[in-house]
Amino acid sequence: MTEAPRDPRPPESAEPAQPVEFTRGFIAFIGAMVVPAVLALAIFLGAWAVSGEVYAAEAAAEETGAAEENAEVAGWKQSLVGICPIH
Repeated sequence: MTEAPRDPRPPESAEPAQPVEFTRGFIAFIGAMVVPAVLALAIFLGAWAVSGEVYAAEAAAEETGAAEENAEVAGWKQSLVGICPIH
């Protein structure tokens, strides 16, 4: 036979939804998800900011016949450009 239409409202005995609790574990989880993205963005922007200087110093060293390792640029800048896979 035919069934009676269902009532879309929840039953009266249903408890209201509980708010999200921000426990230490939840905050640590969110931090673990956000920190790598922020770090990647910082590396990308840092490499973008110094890549012109690094490439110019390498080009100048190449013109003079010196090794690229002796380019007149700080080592941390060369490392930052070397770490970033896009640059």
